[in-house]
Amino acid sequence: ADGPQVAAVARATGARAGVVVSSGRIADSAAEKRRLALQAGTDEAVAVVDLESATYVAAATEAGIPWLVLRAISDTVDEALPELLNQSRDGGGAVRRGQVLFRLLRQPQALPFLLALRGRVGRCAEVLAGAVAAALPSFCAAGSAR
Repeated sequence: ADGPQVAAVARATGARAGVVVSSGRIADSAAEKRRLALQAGTDEAVAVVDLESATYVAAATEAGIPWLVLRAISDTVDEALPELLNQSRDGGGAVRRGQVLFRLLRQPQALPFLLALRGRVGRCAEVLAGAVAAALPSFCAAGSAR
């Protein structure tokens, strides 16, 4: 992403700049998150591991569209996620709720964590929506400067 644009969005949103690492699966263990961070091969701190950003960045880059990744994070690097999330993904990578429910029959101990995670994901969506609204003026200013 464009460095000055990243800085402007970080100032406007209160976000912190960082490296995003995309993975083909949900990083569901602390060890996997650390491995992905080391594999990124950067001196900068890895802020997030996600599944989608690389695809969007590649499409934007190919089309010559400036891009920036803005994420809200629902789980920490030291926090393990239930393996059933990866086991419940479909061919396109989406977590299928029906599969999660089915797998919860065998792993009911994961339910309290998943309910708490659902609440955090909802709060992340709200924070991200507010950040996008705060970031839009910096994109408009950057566009008029070009």
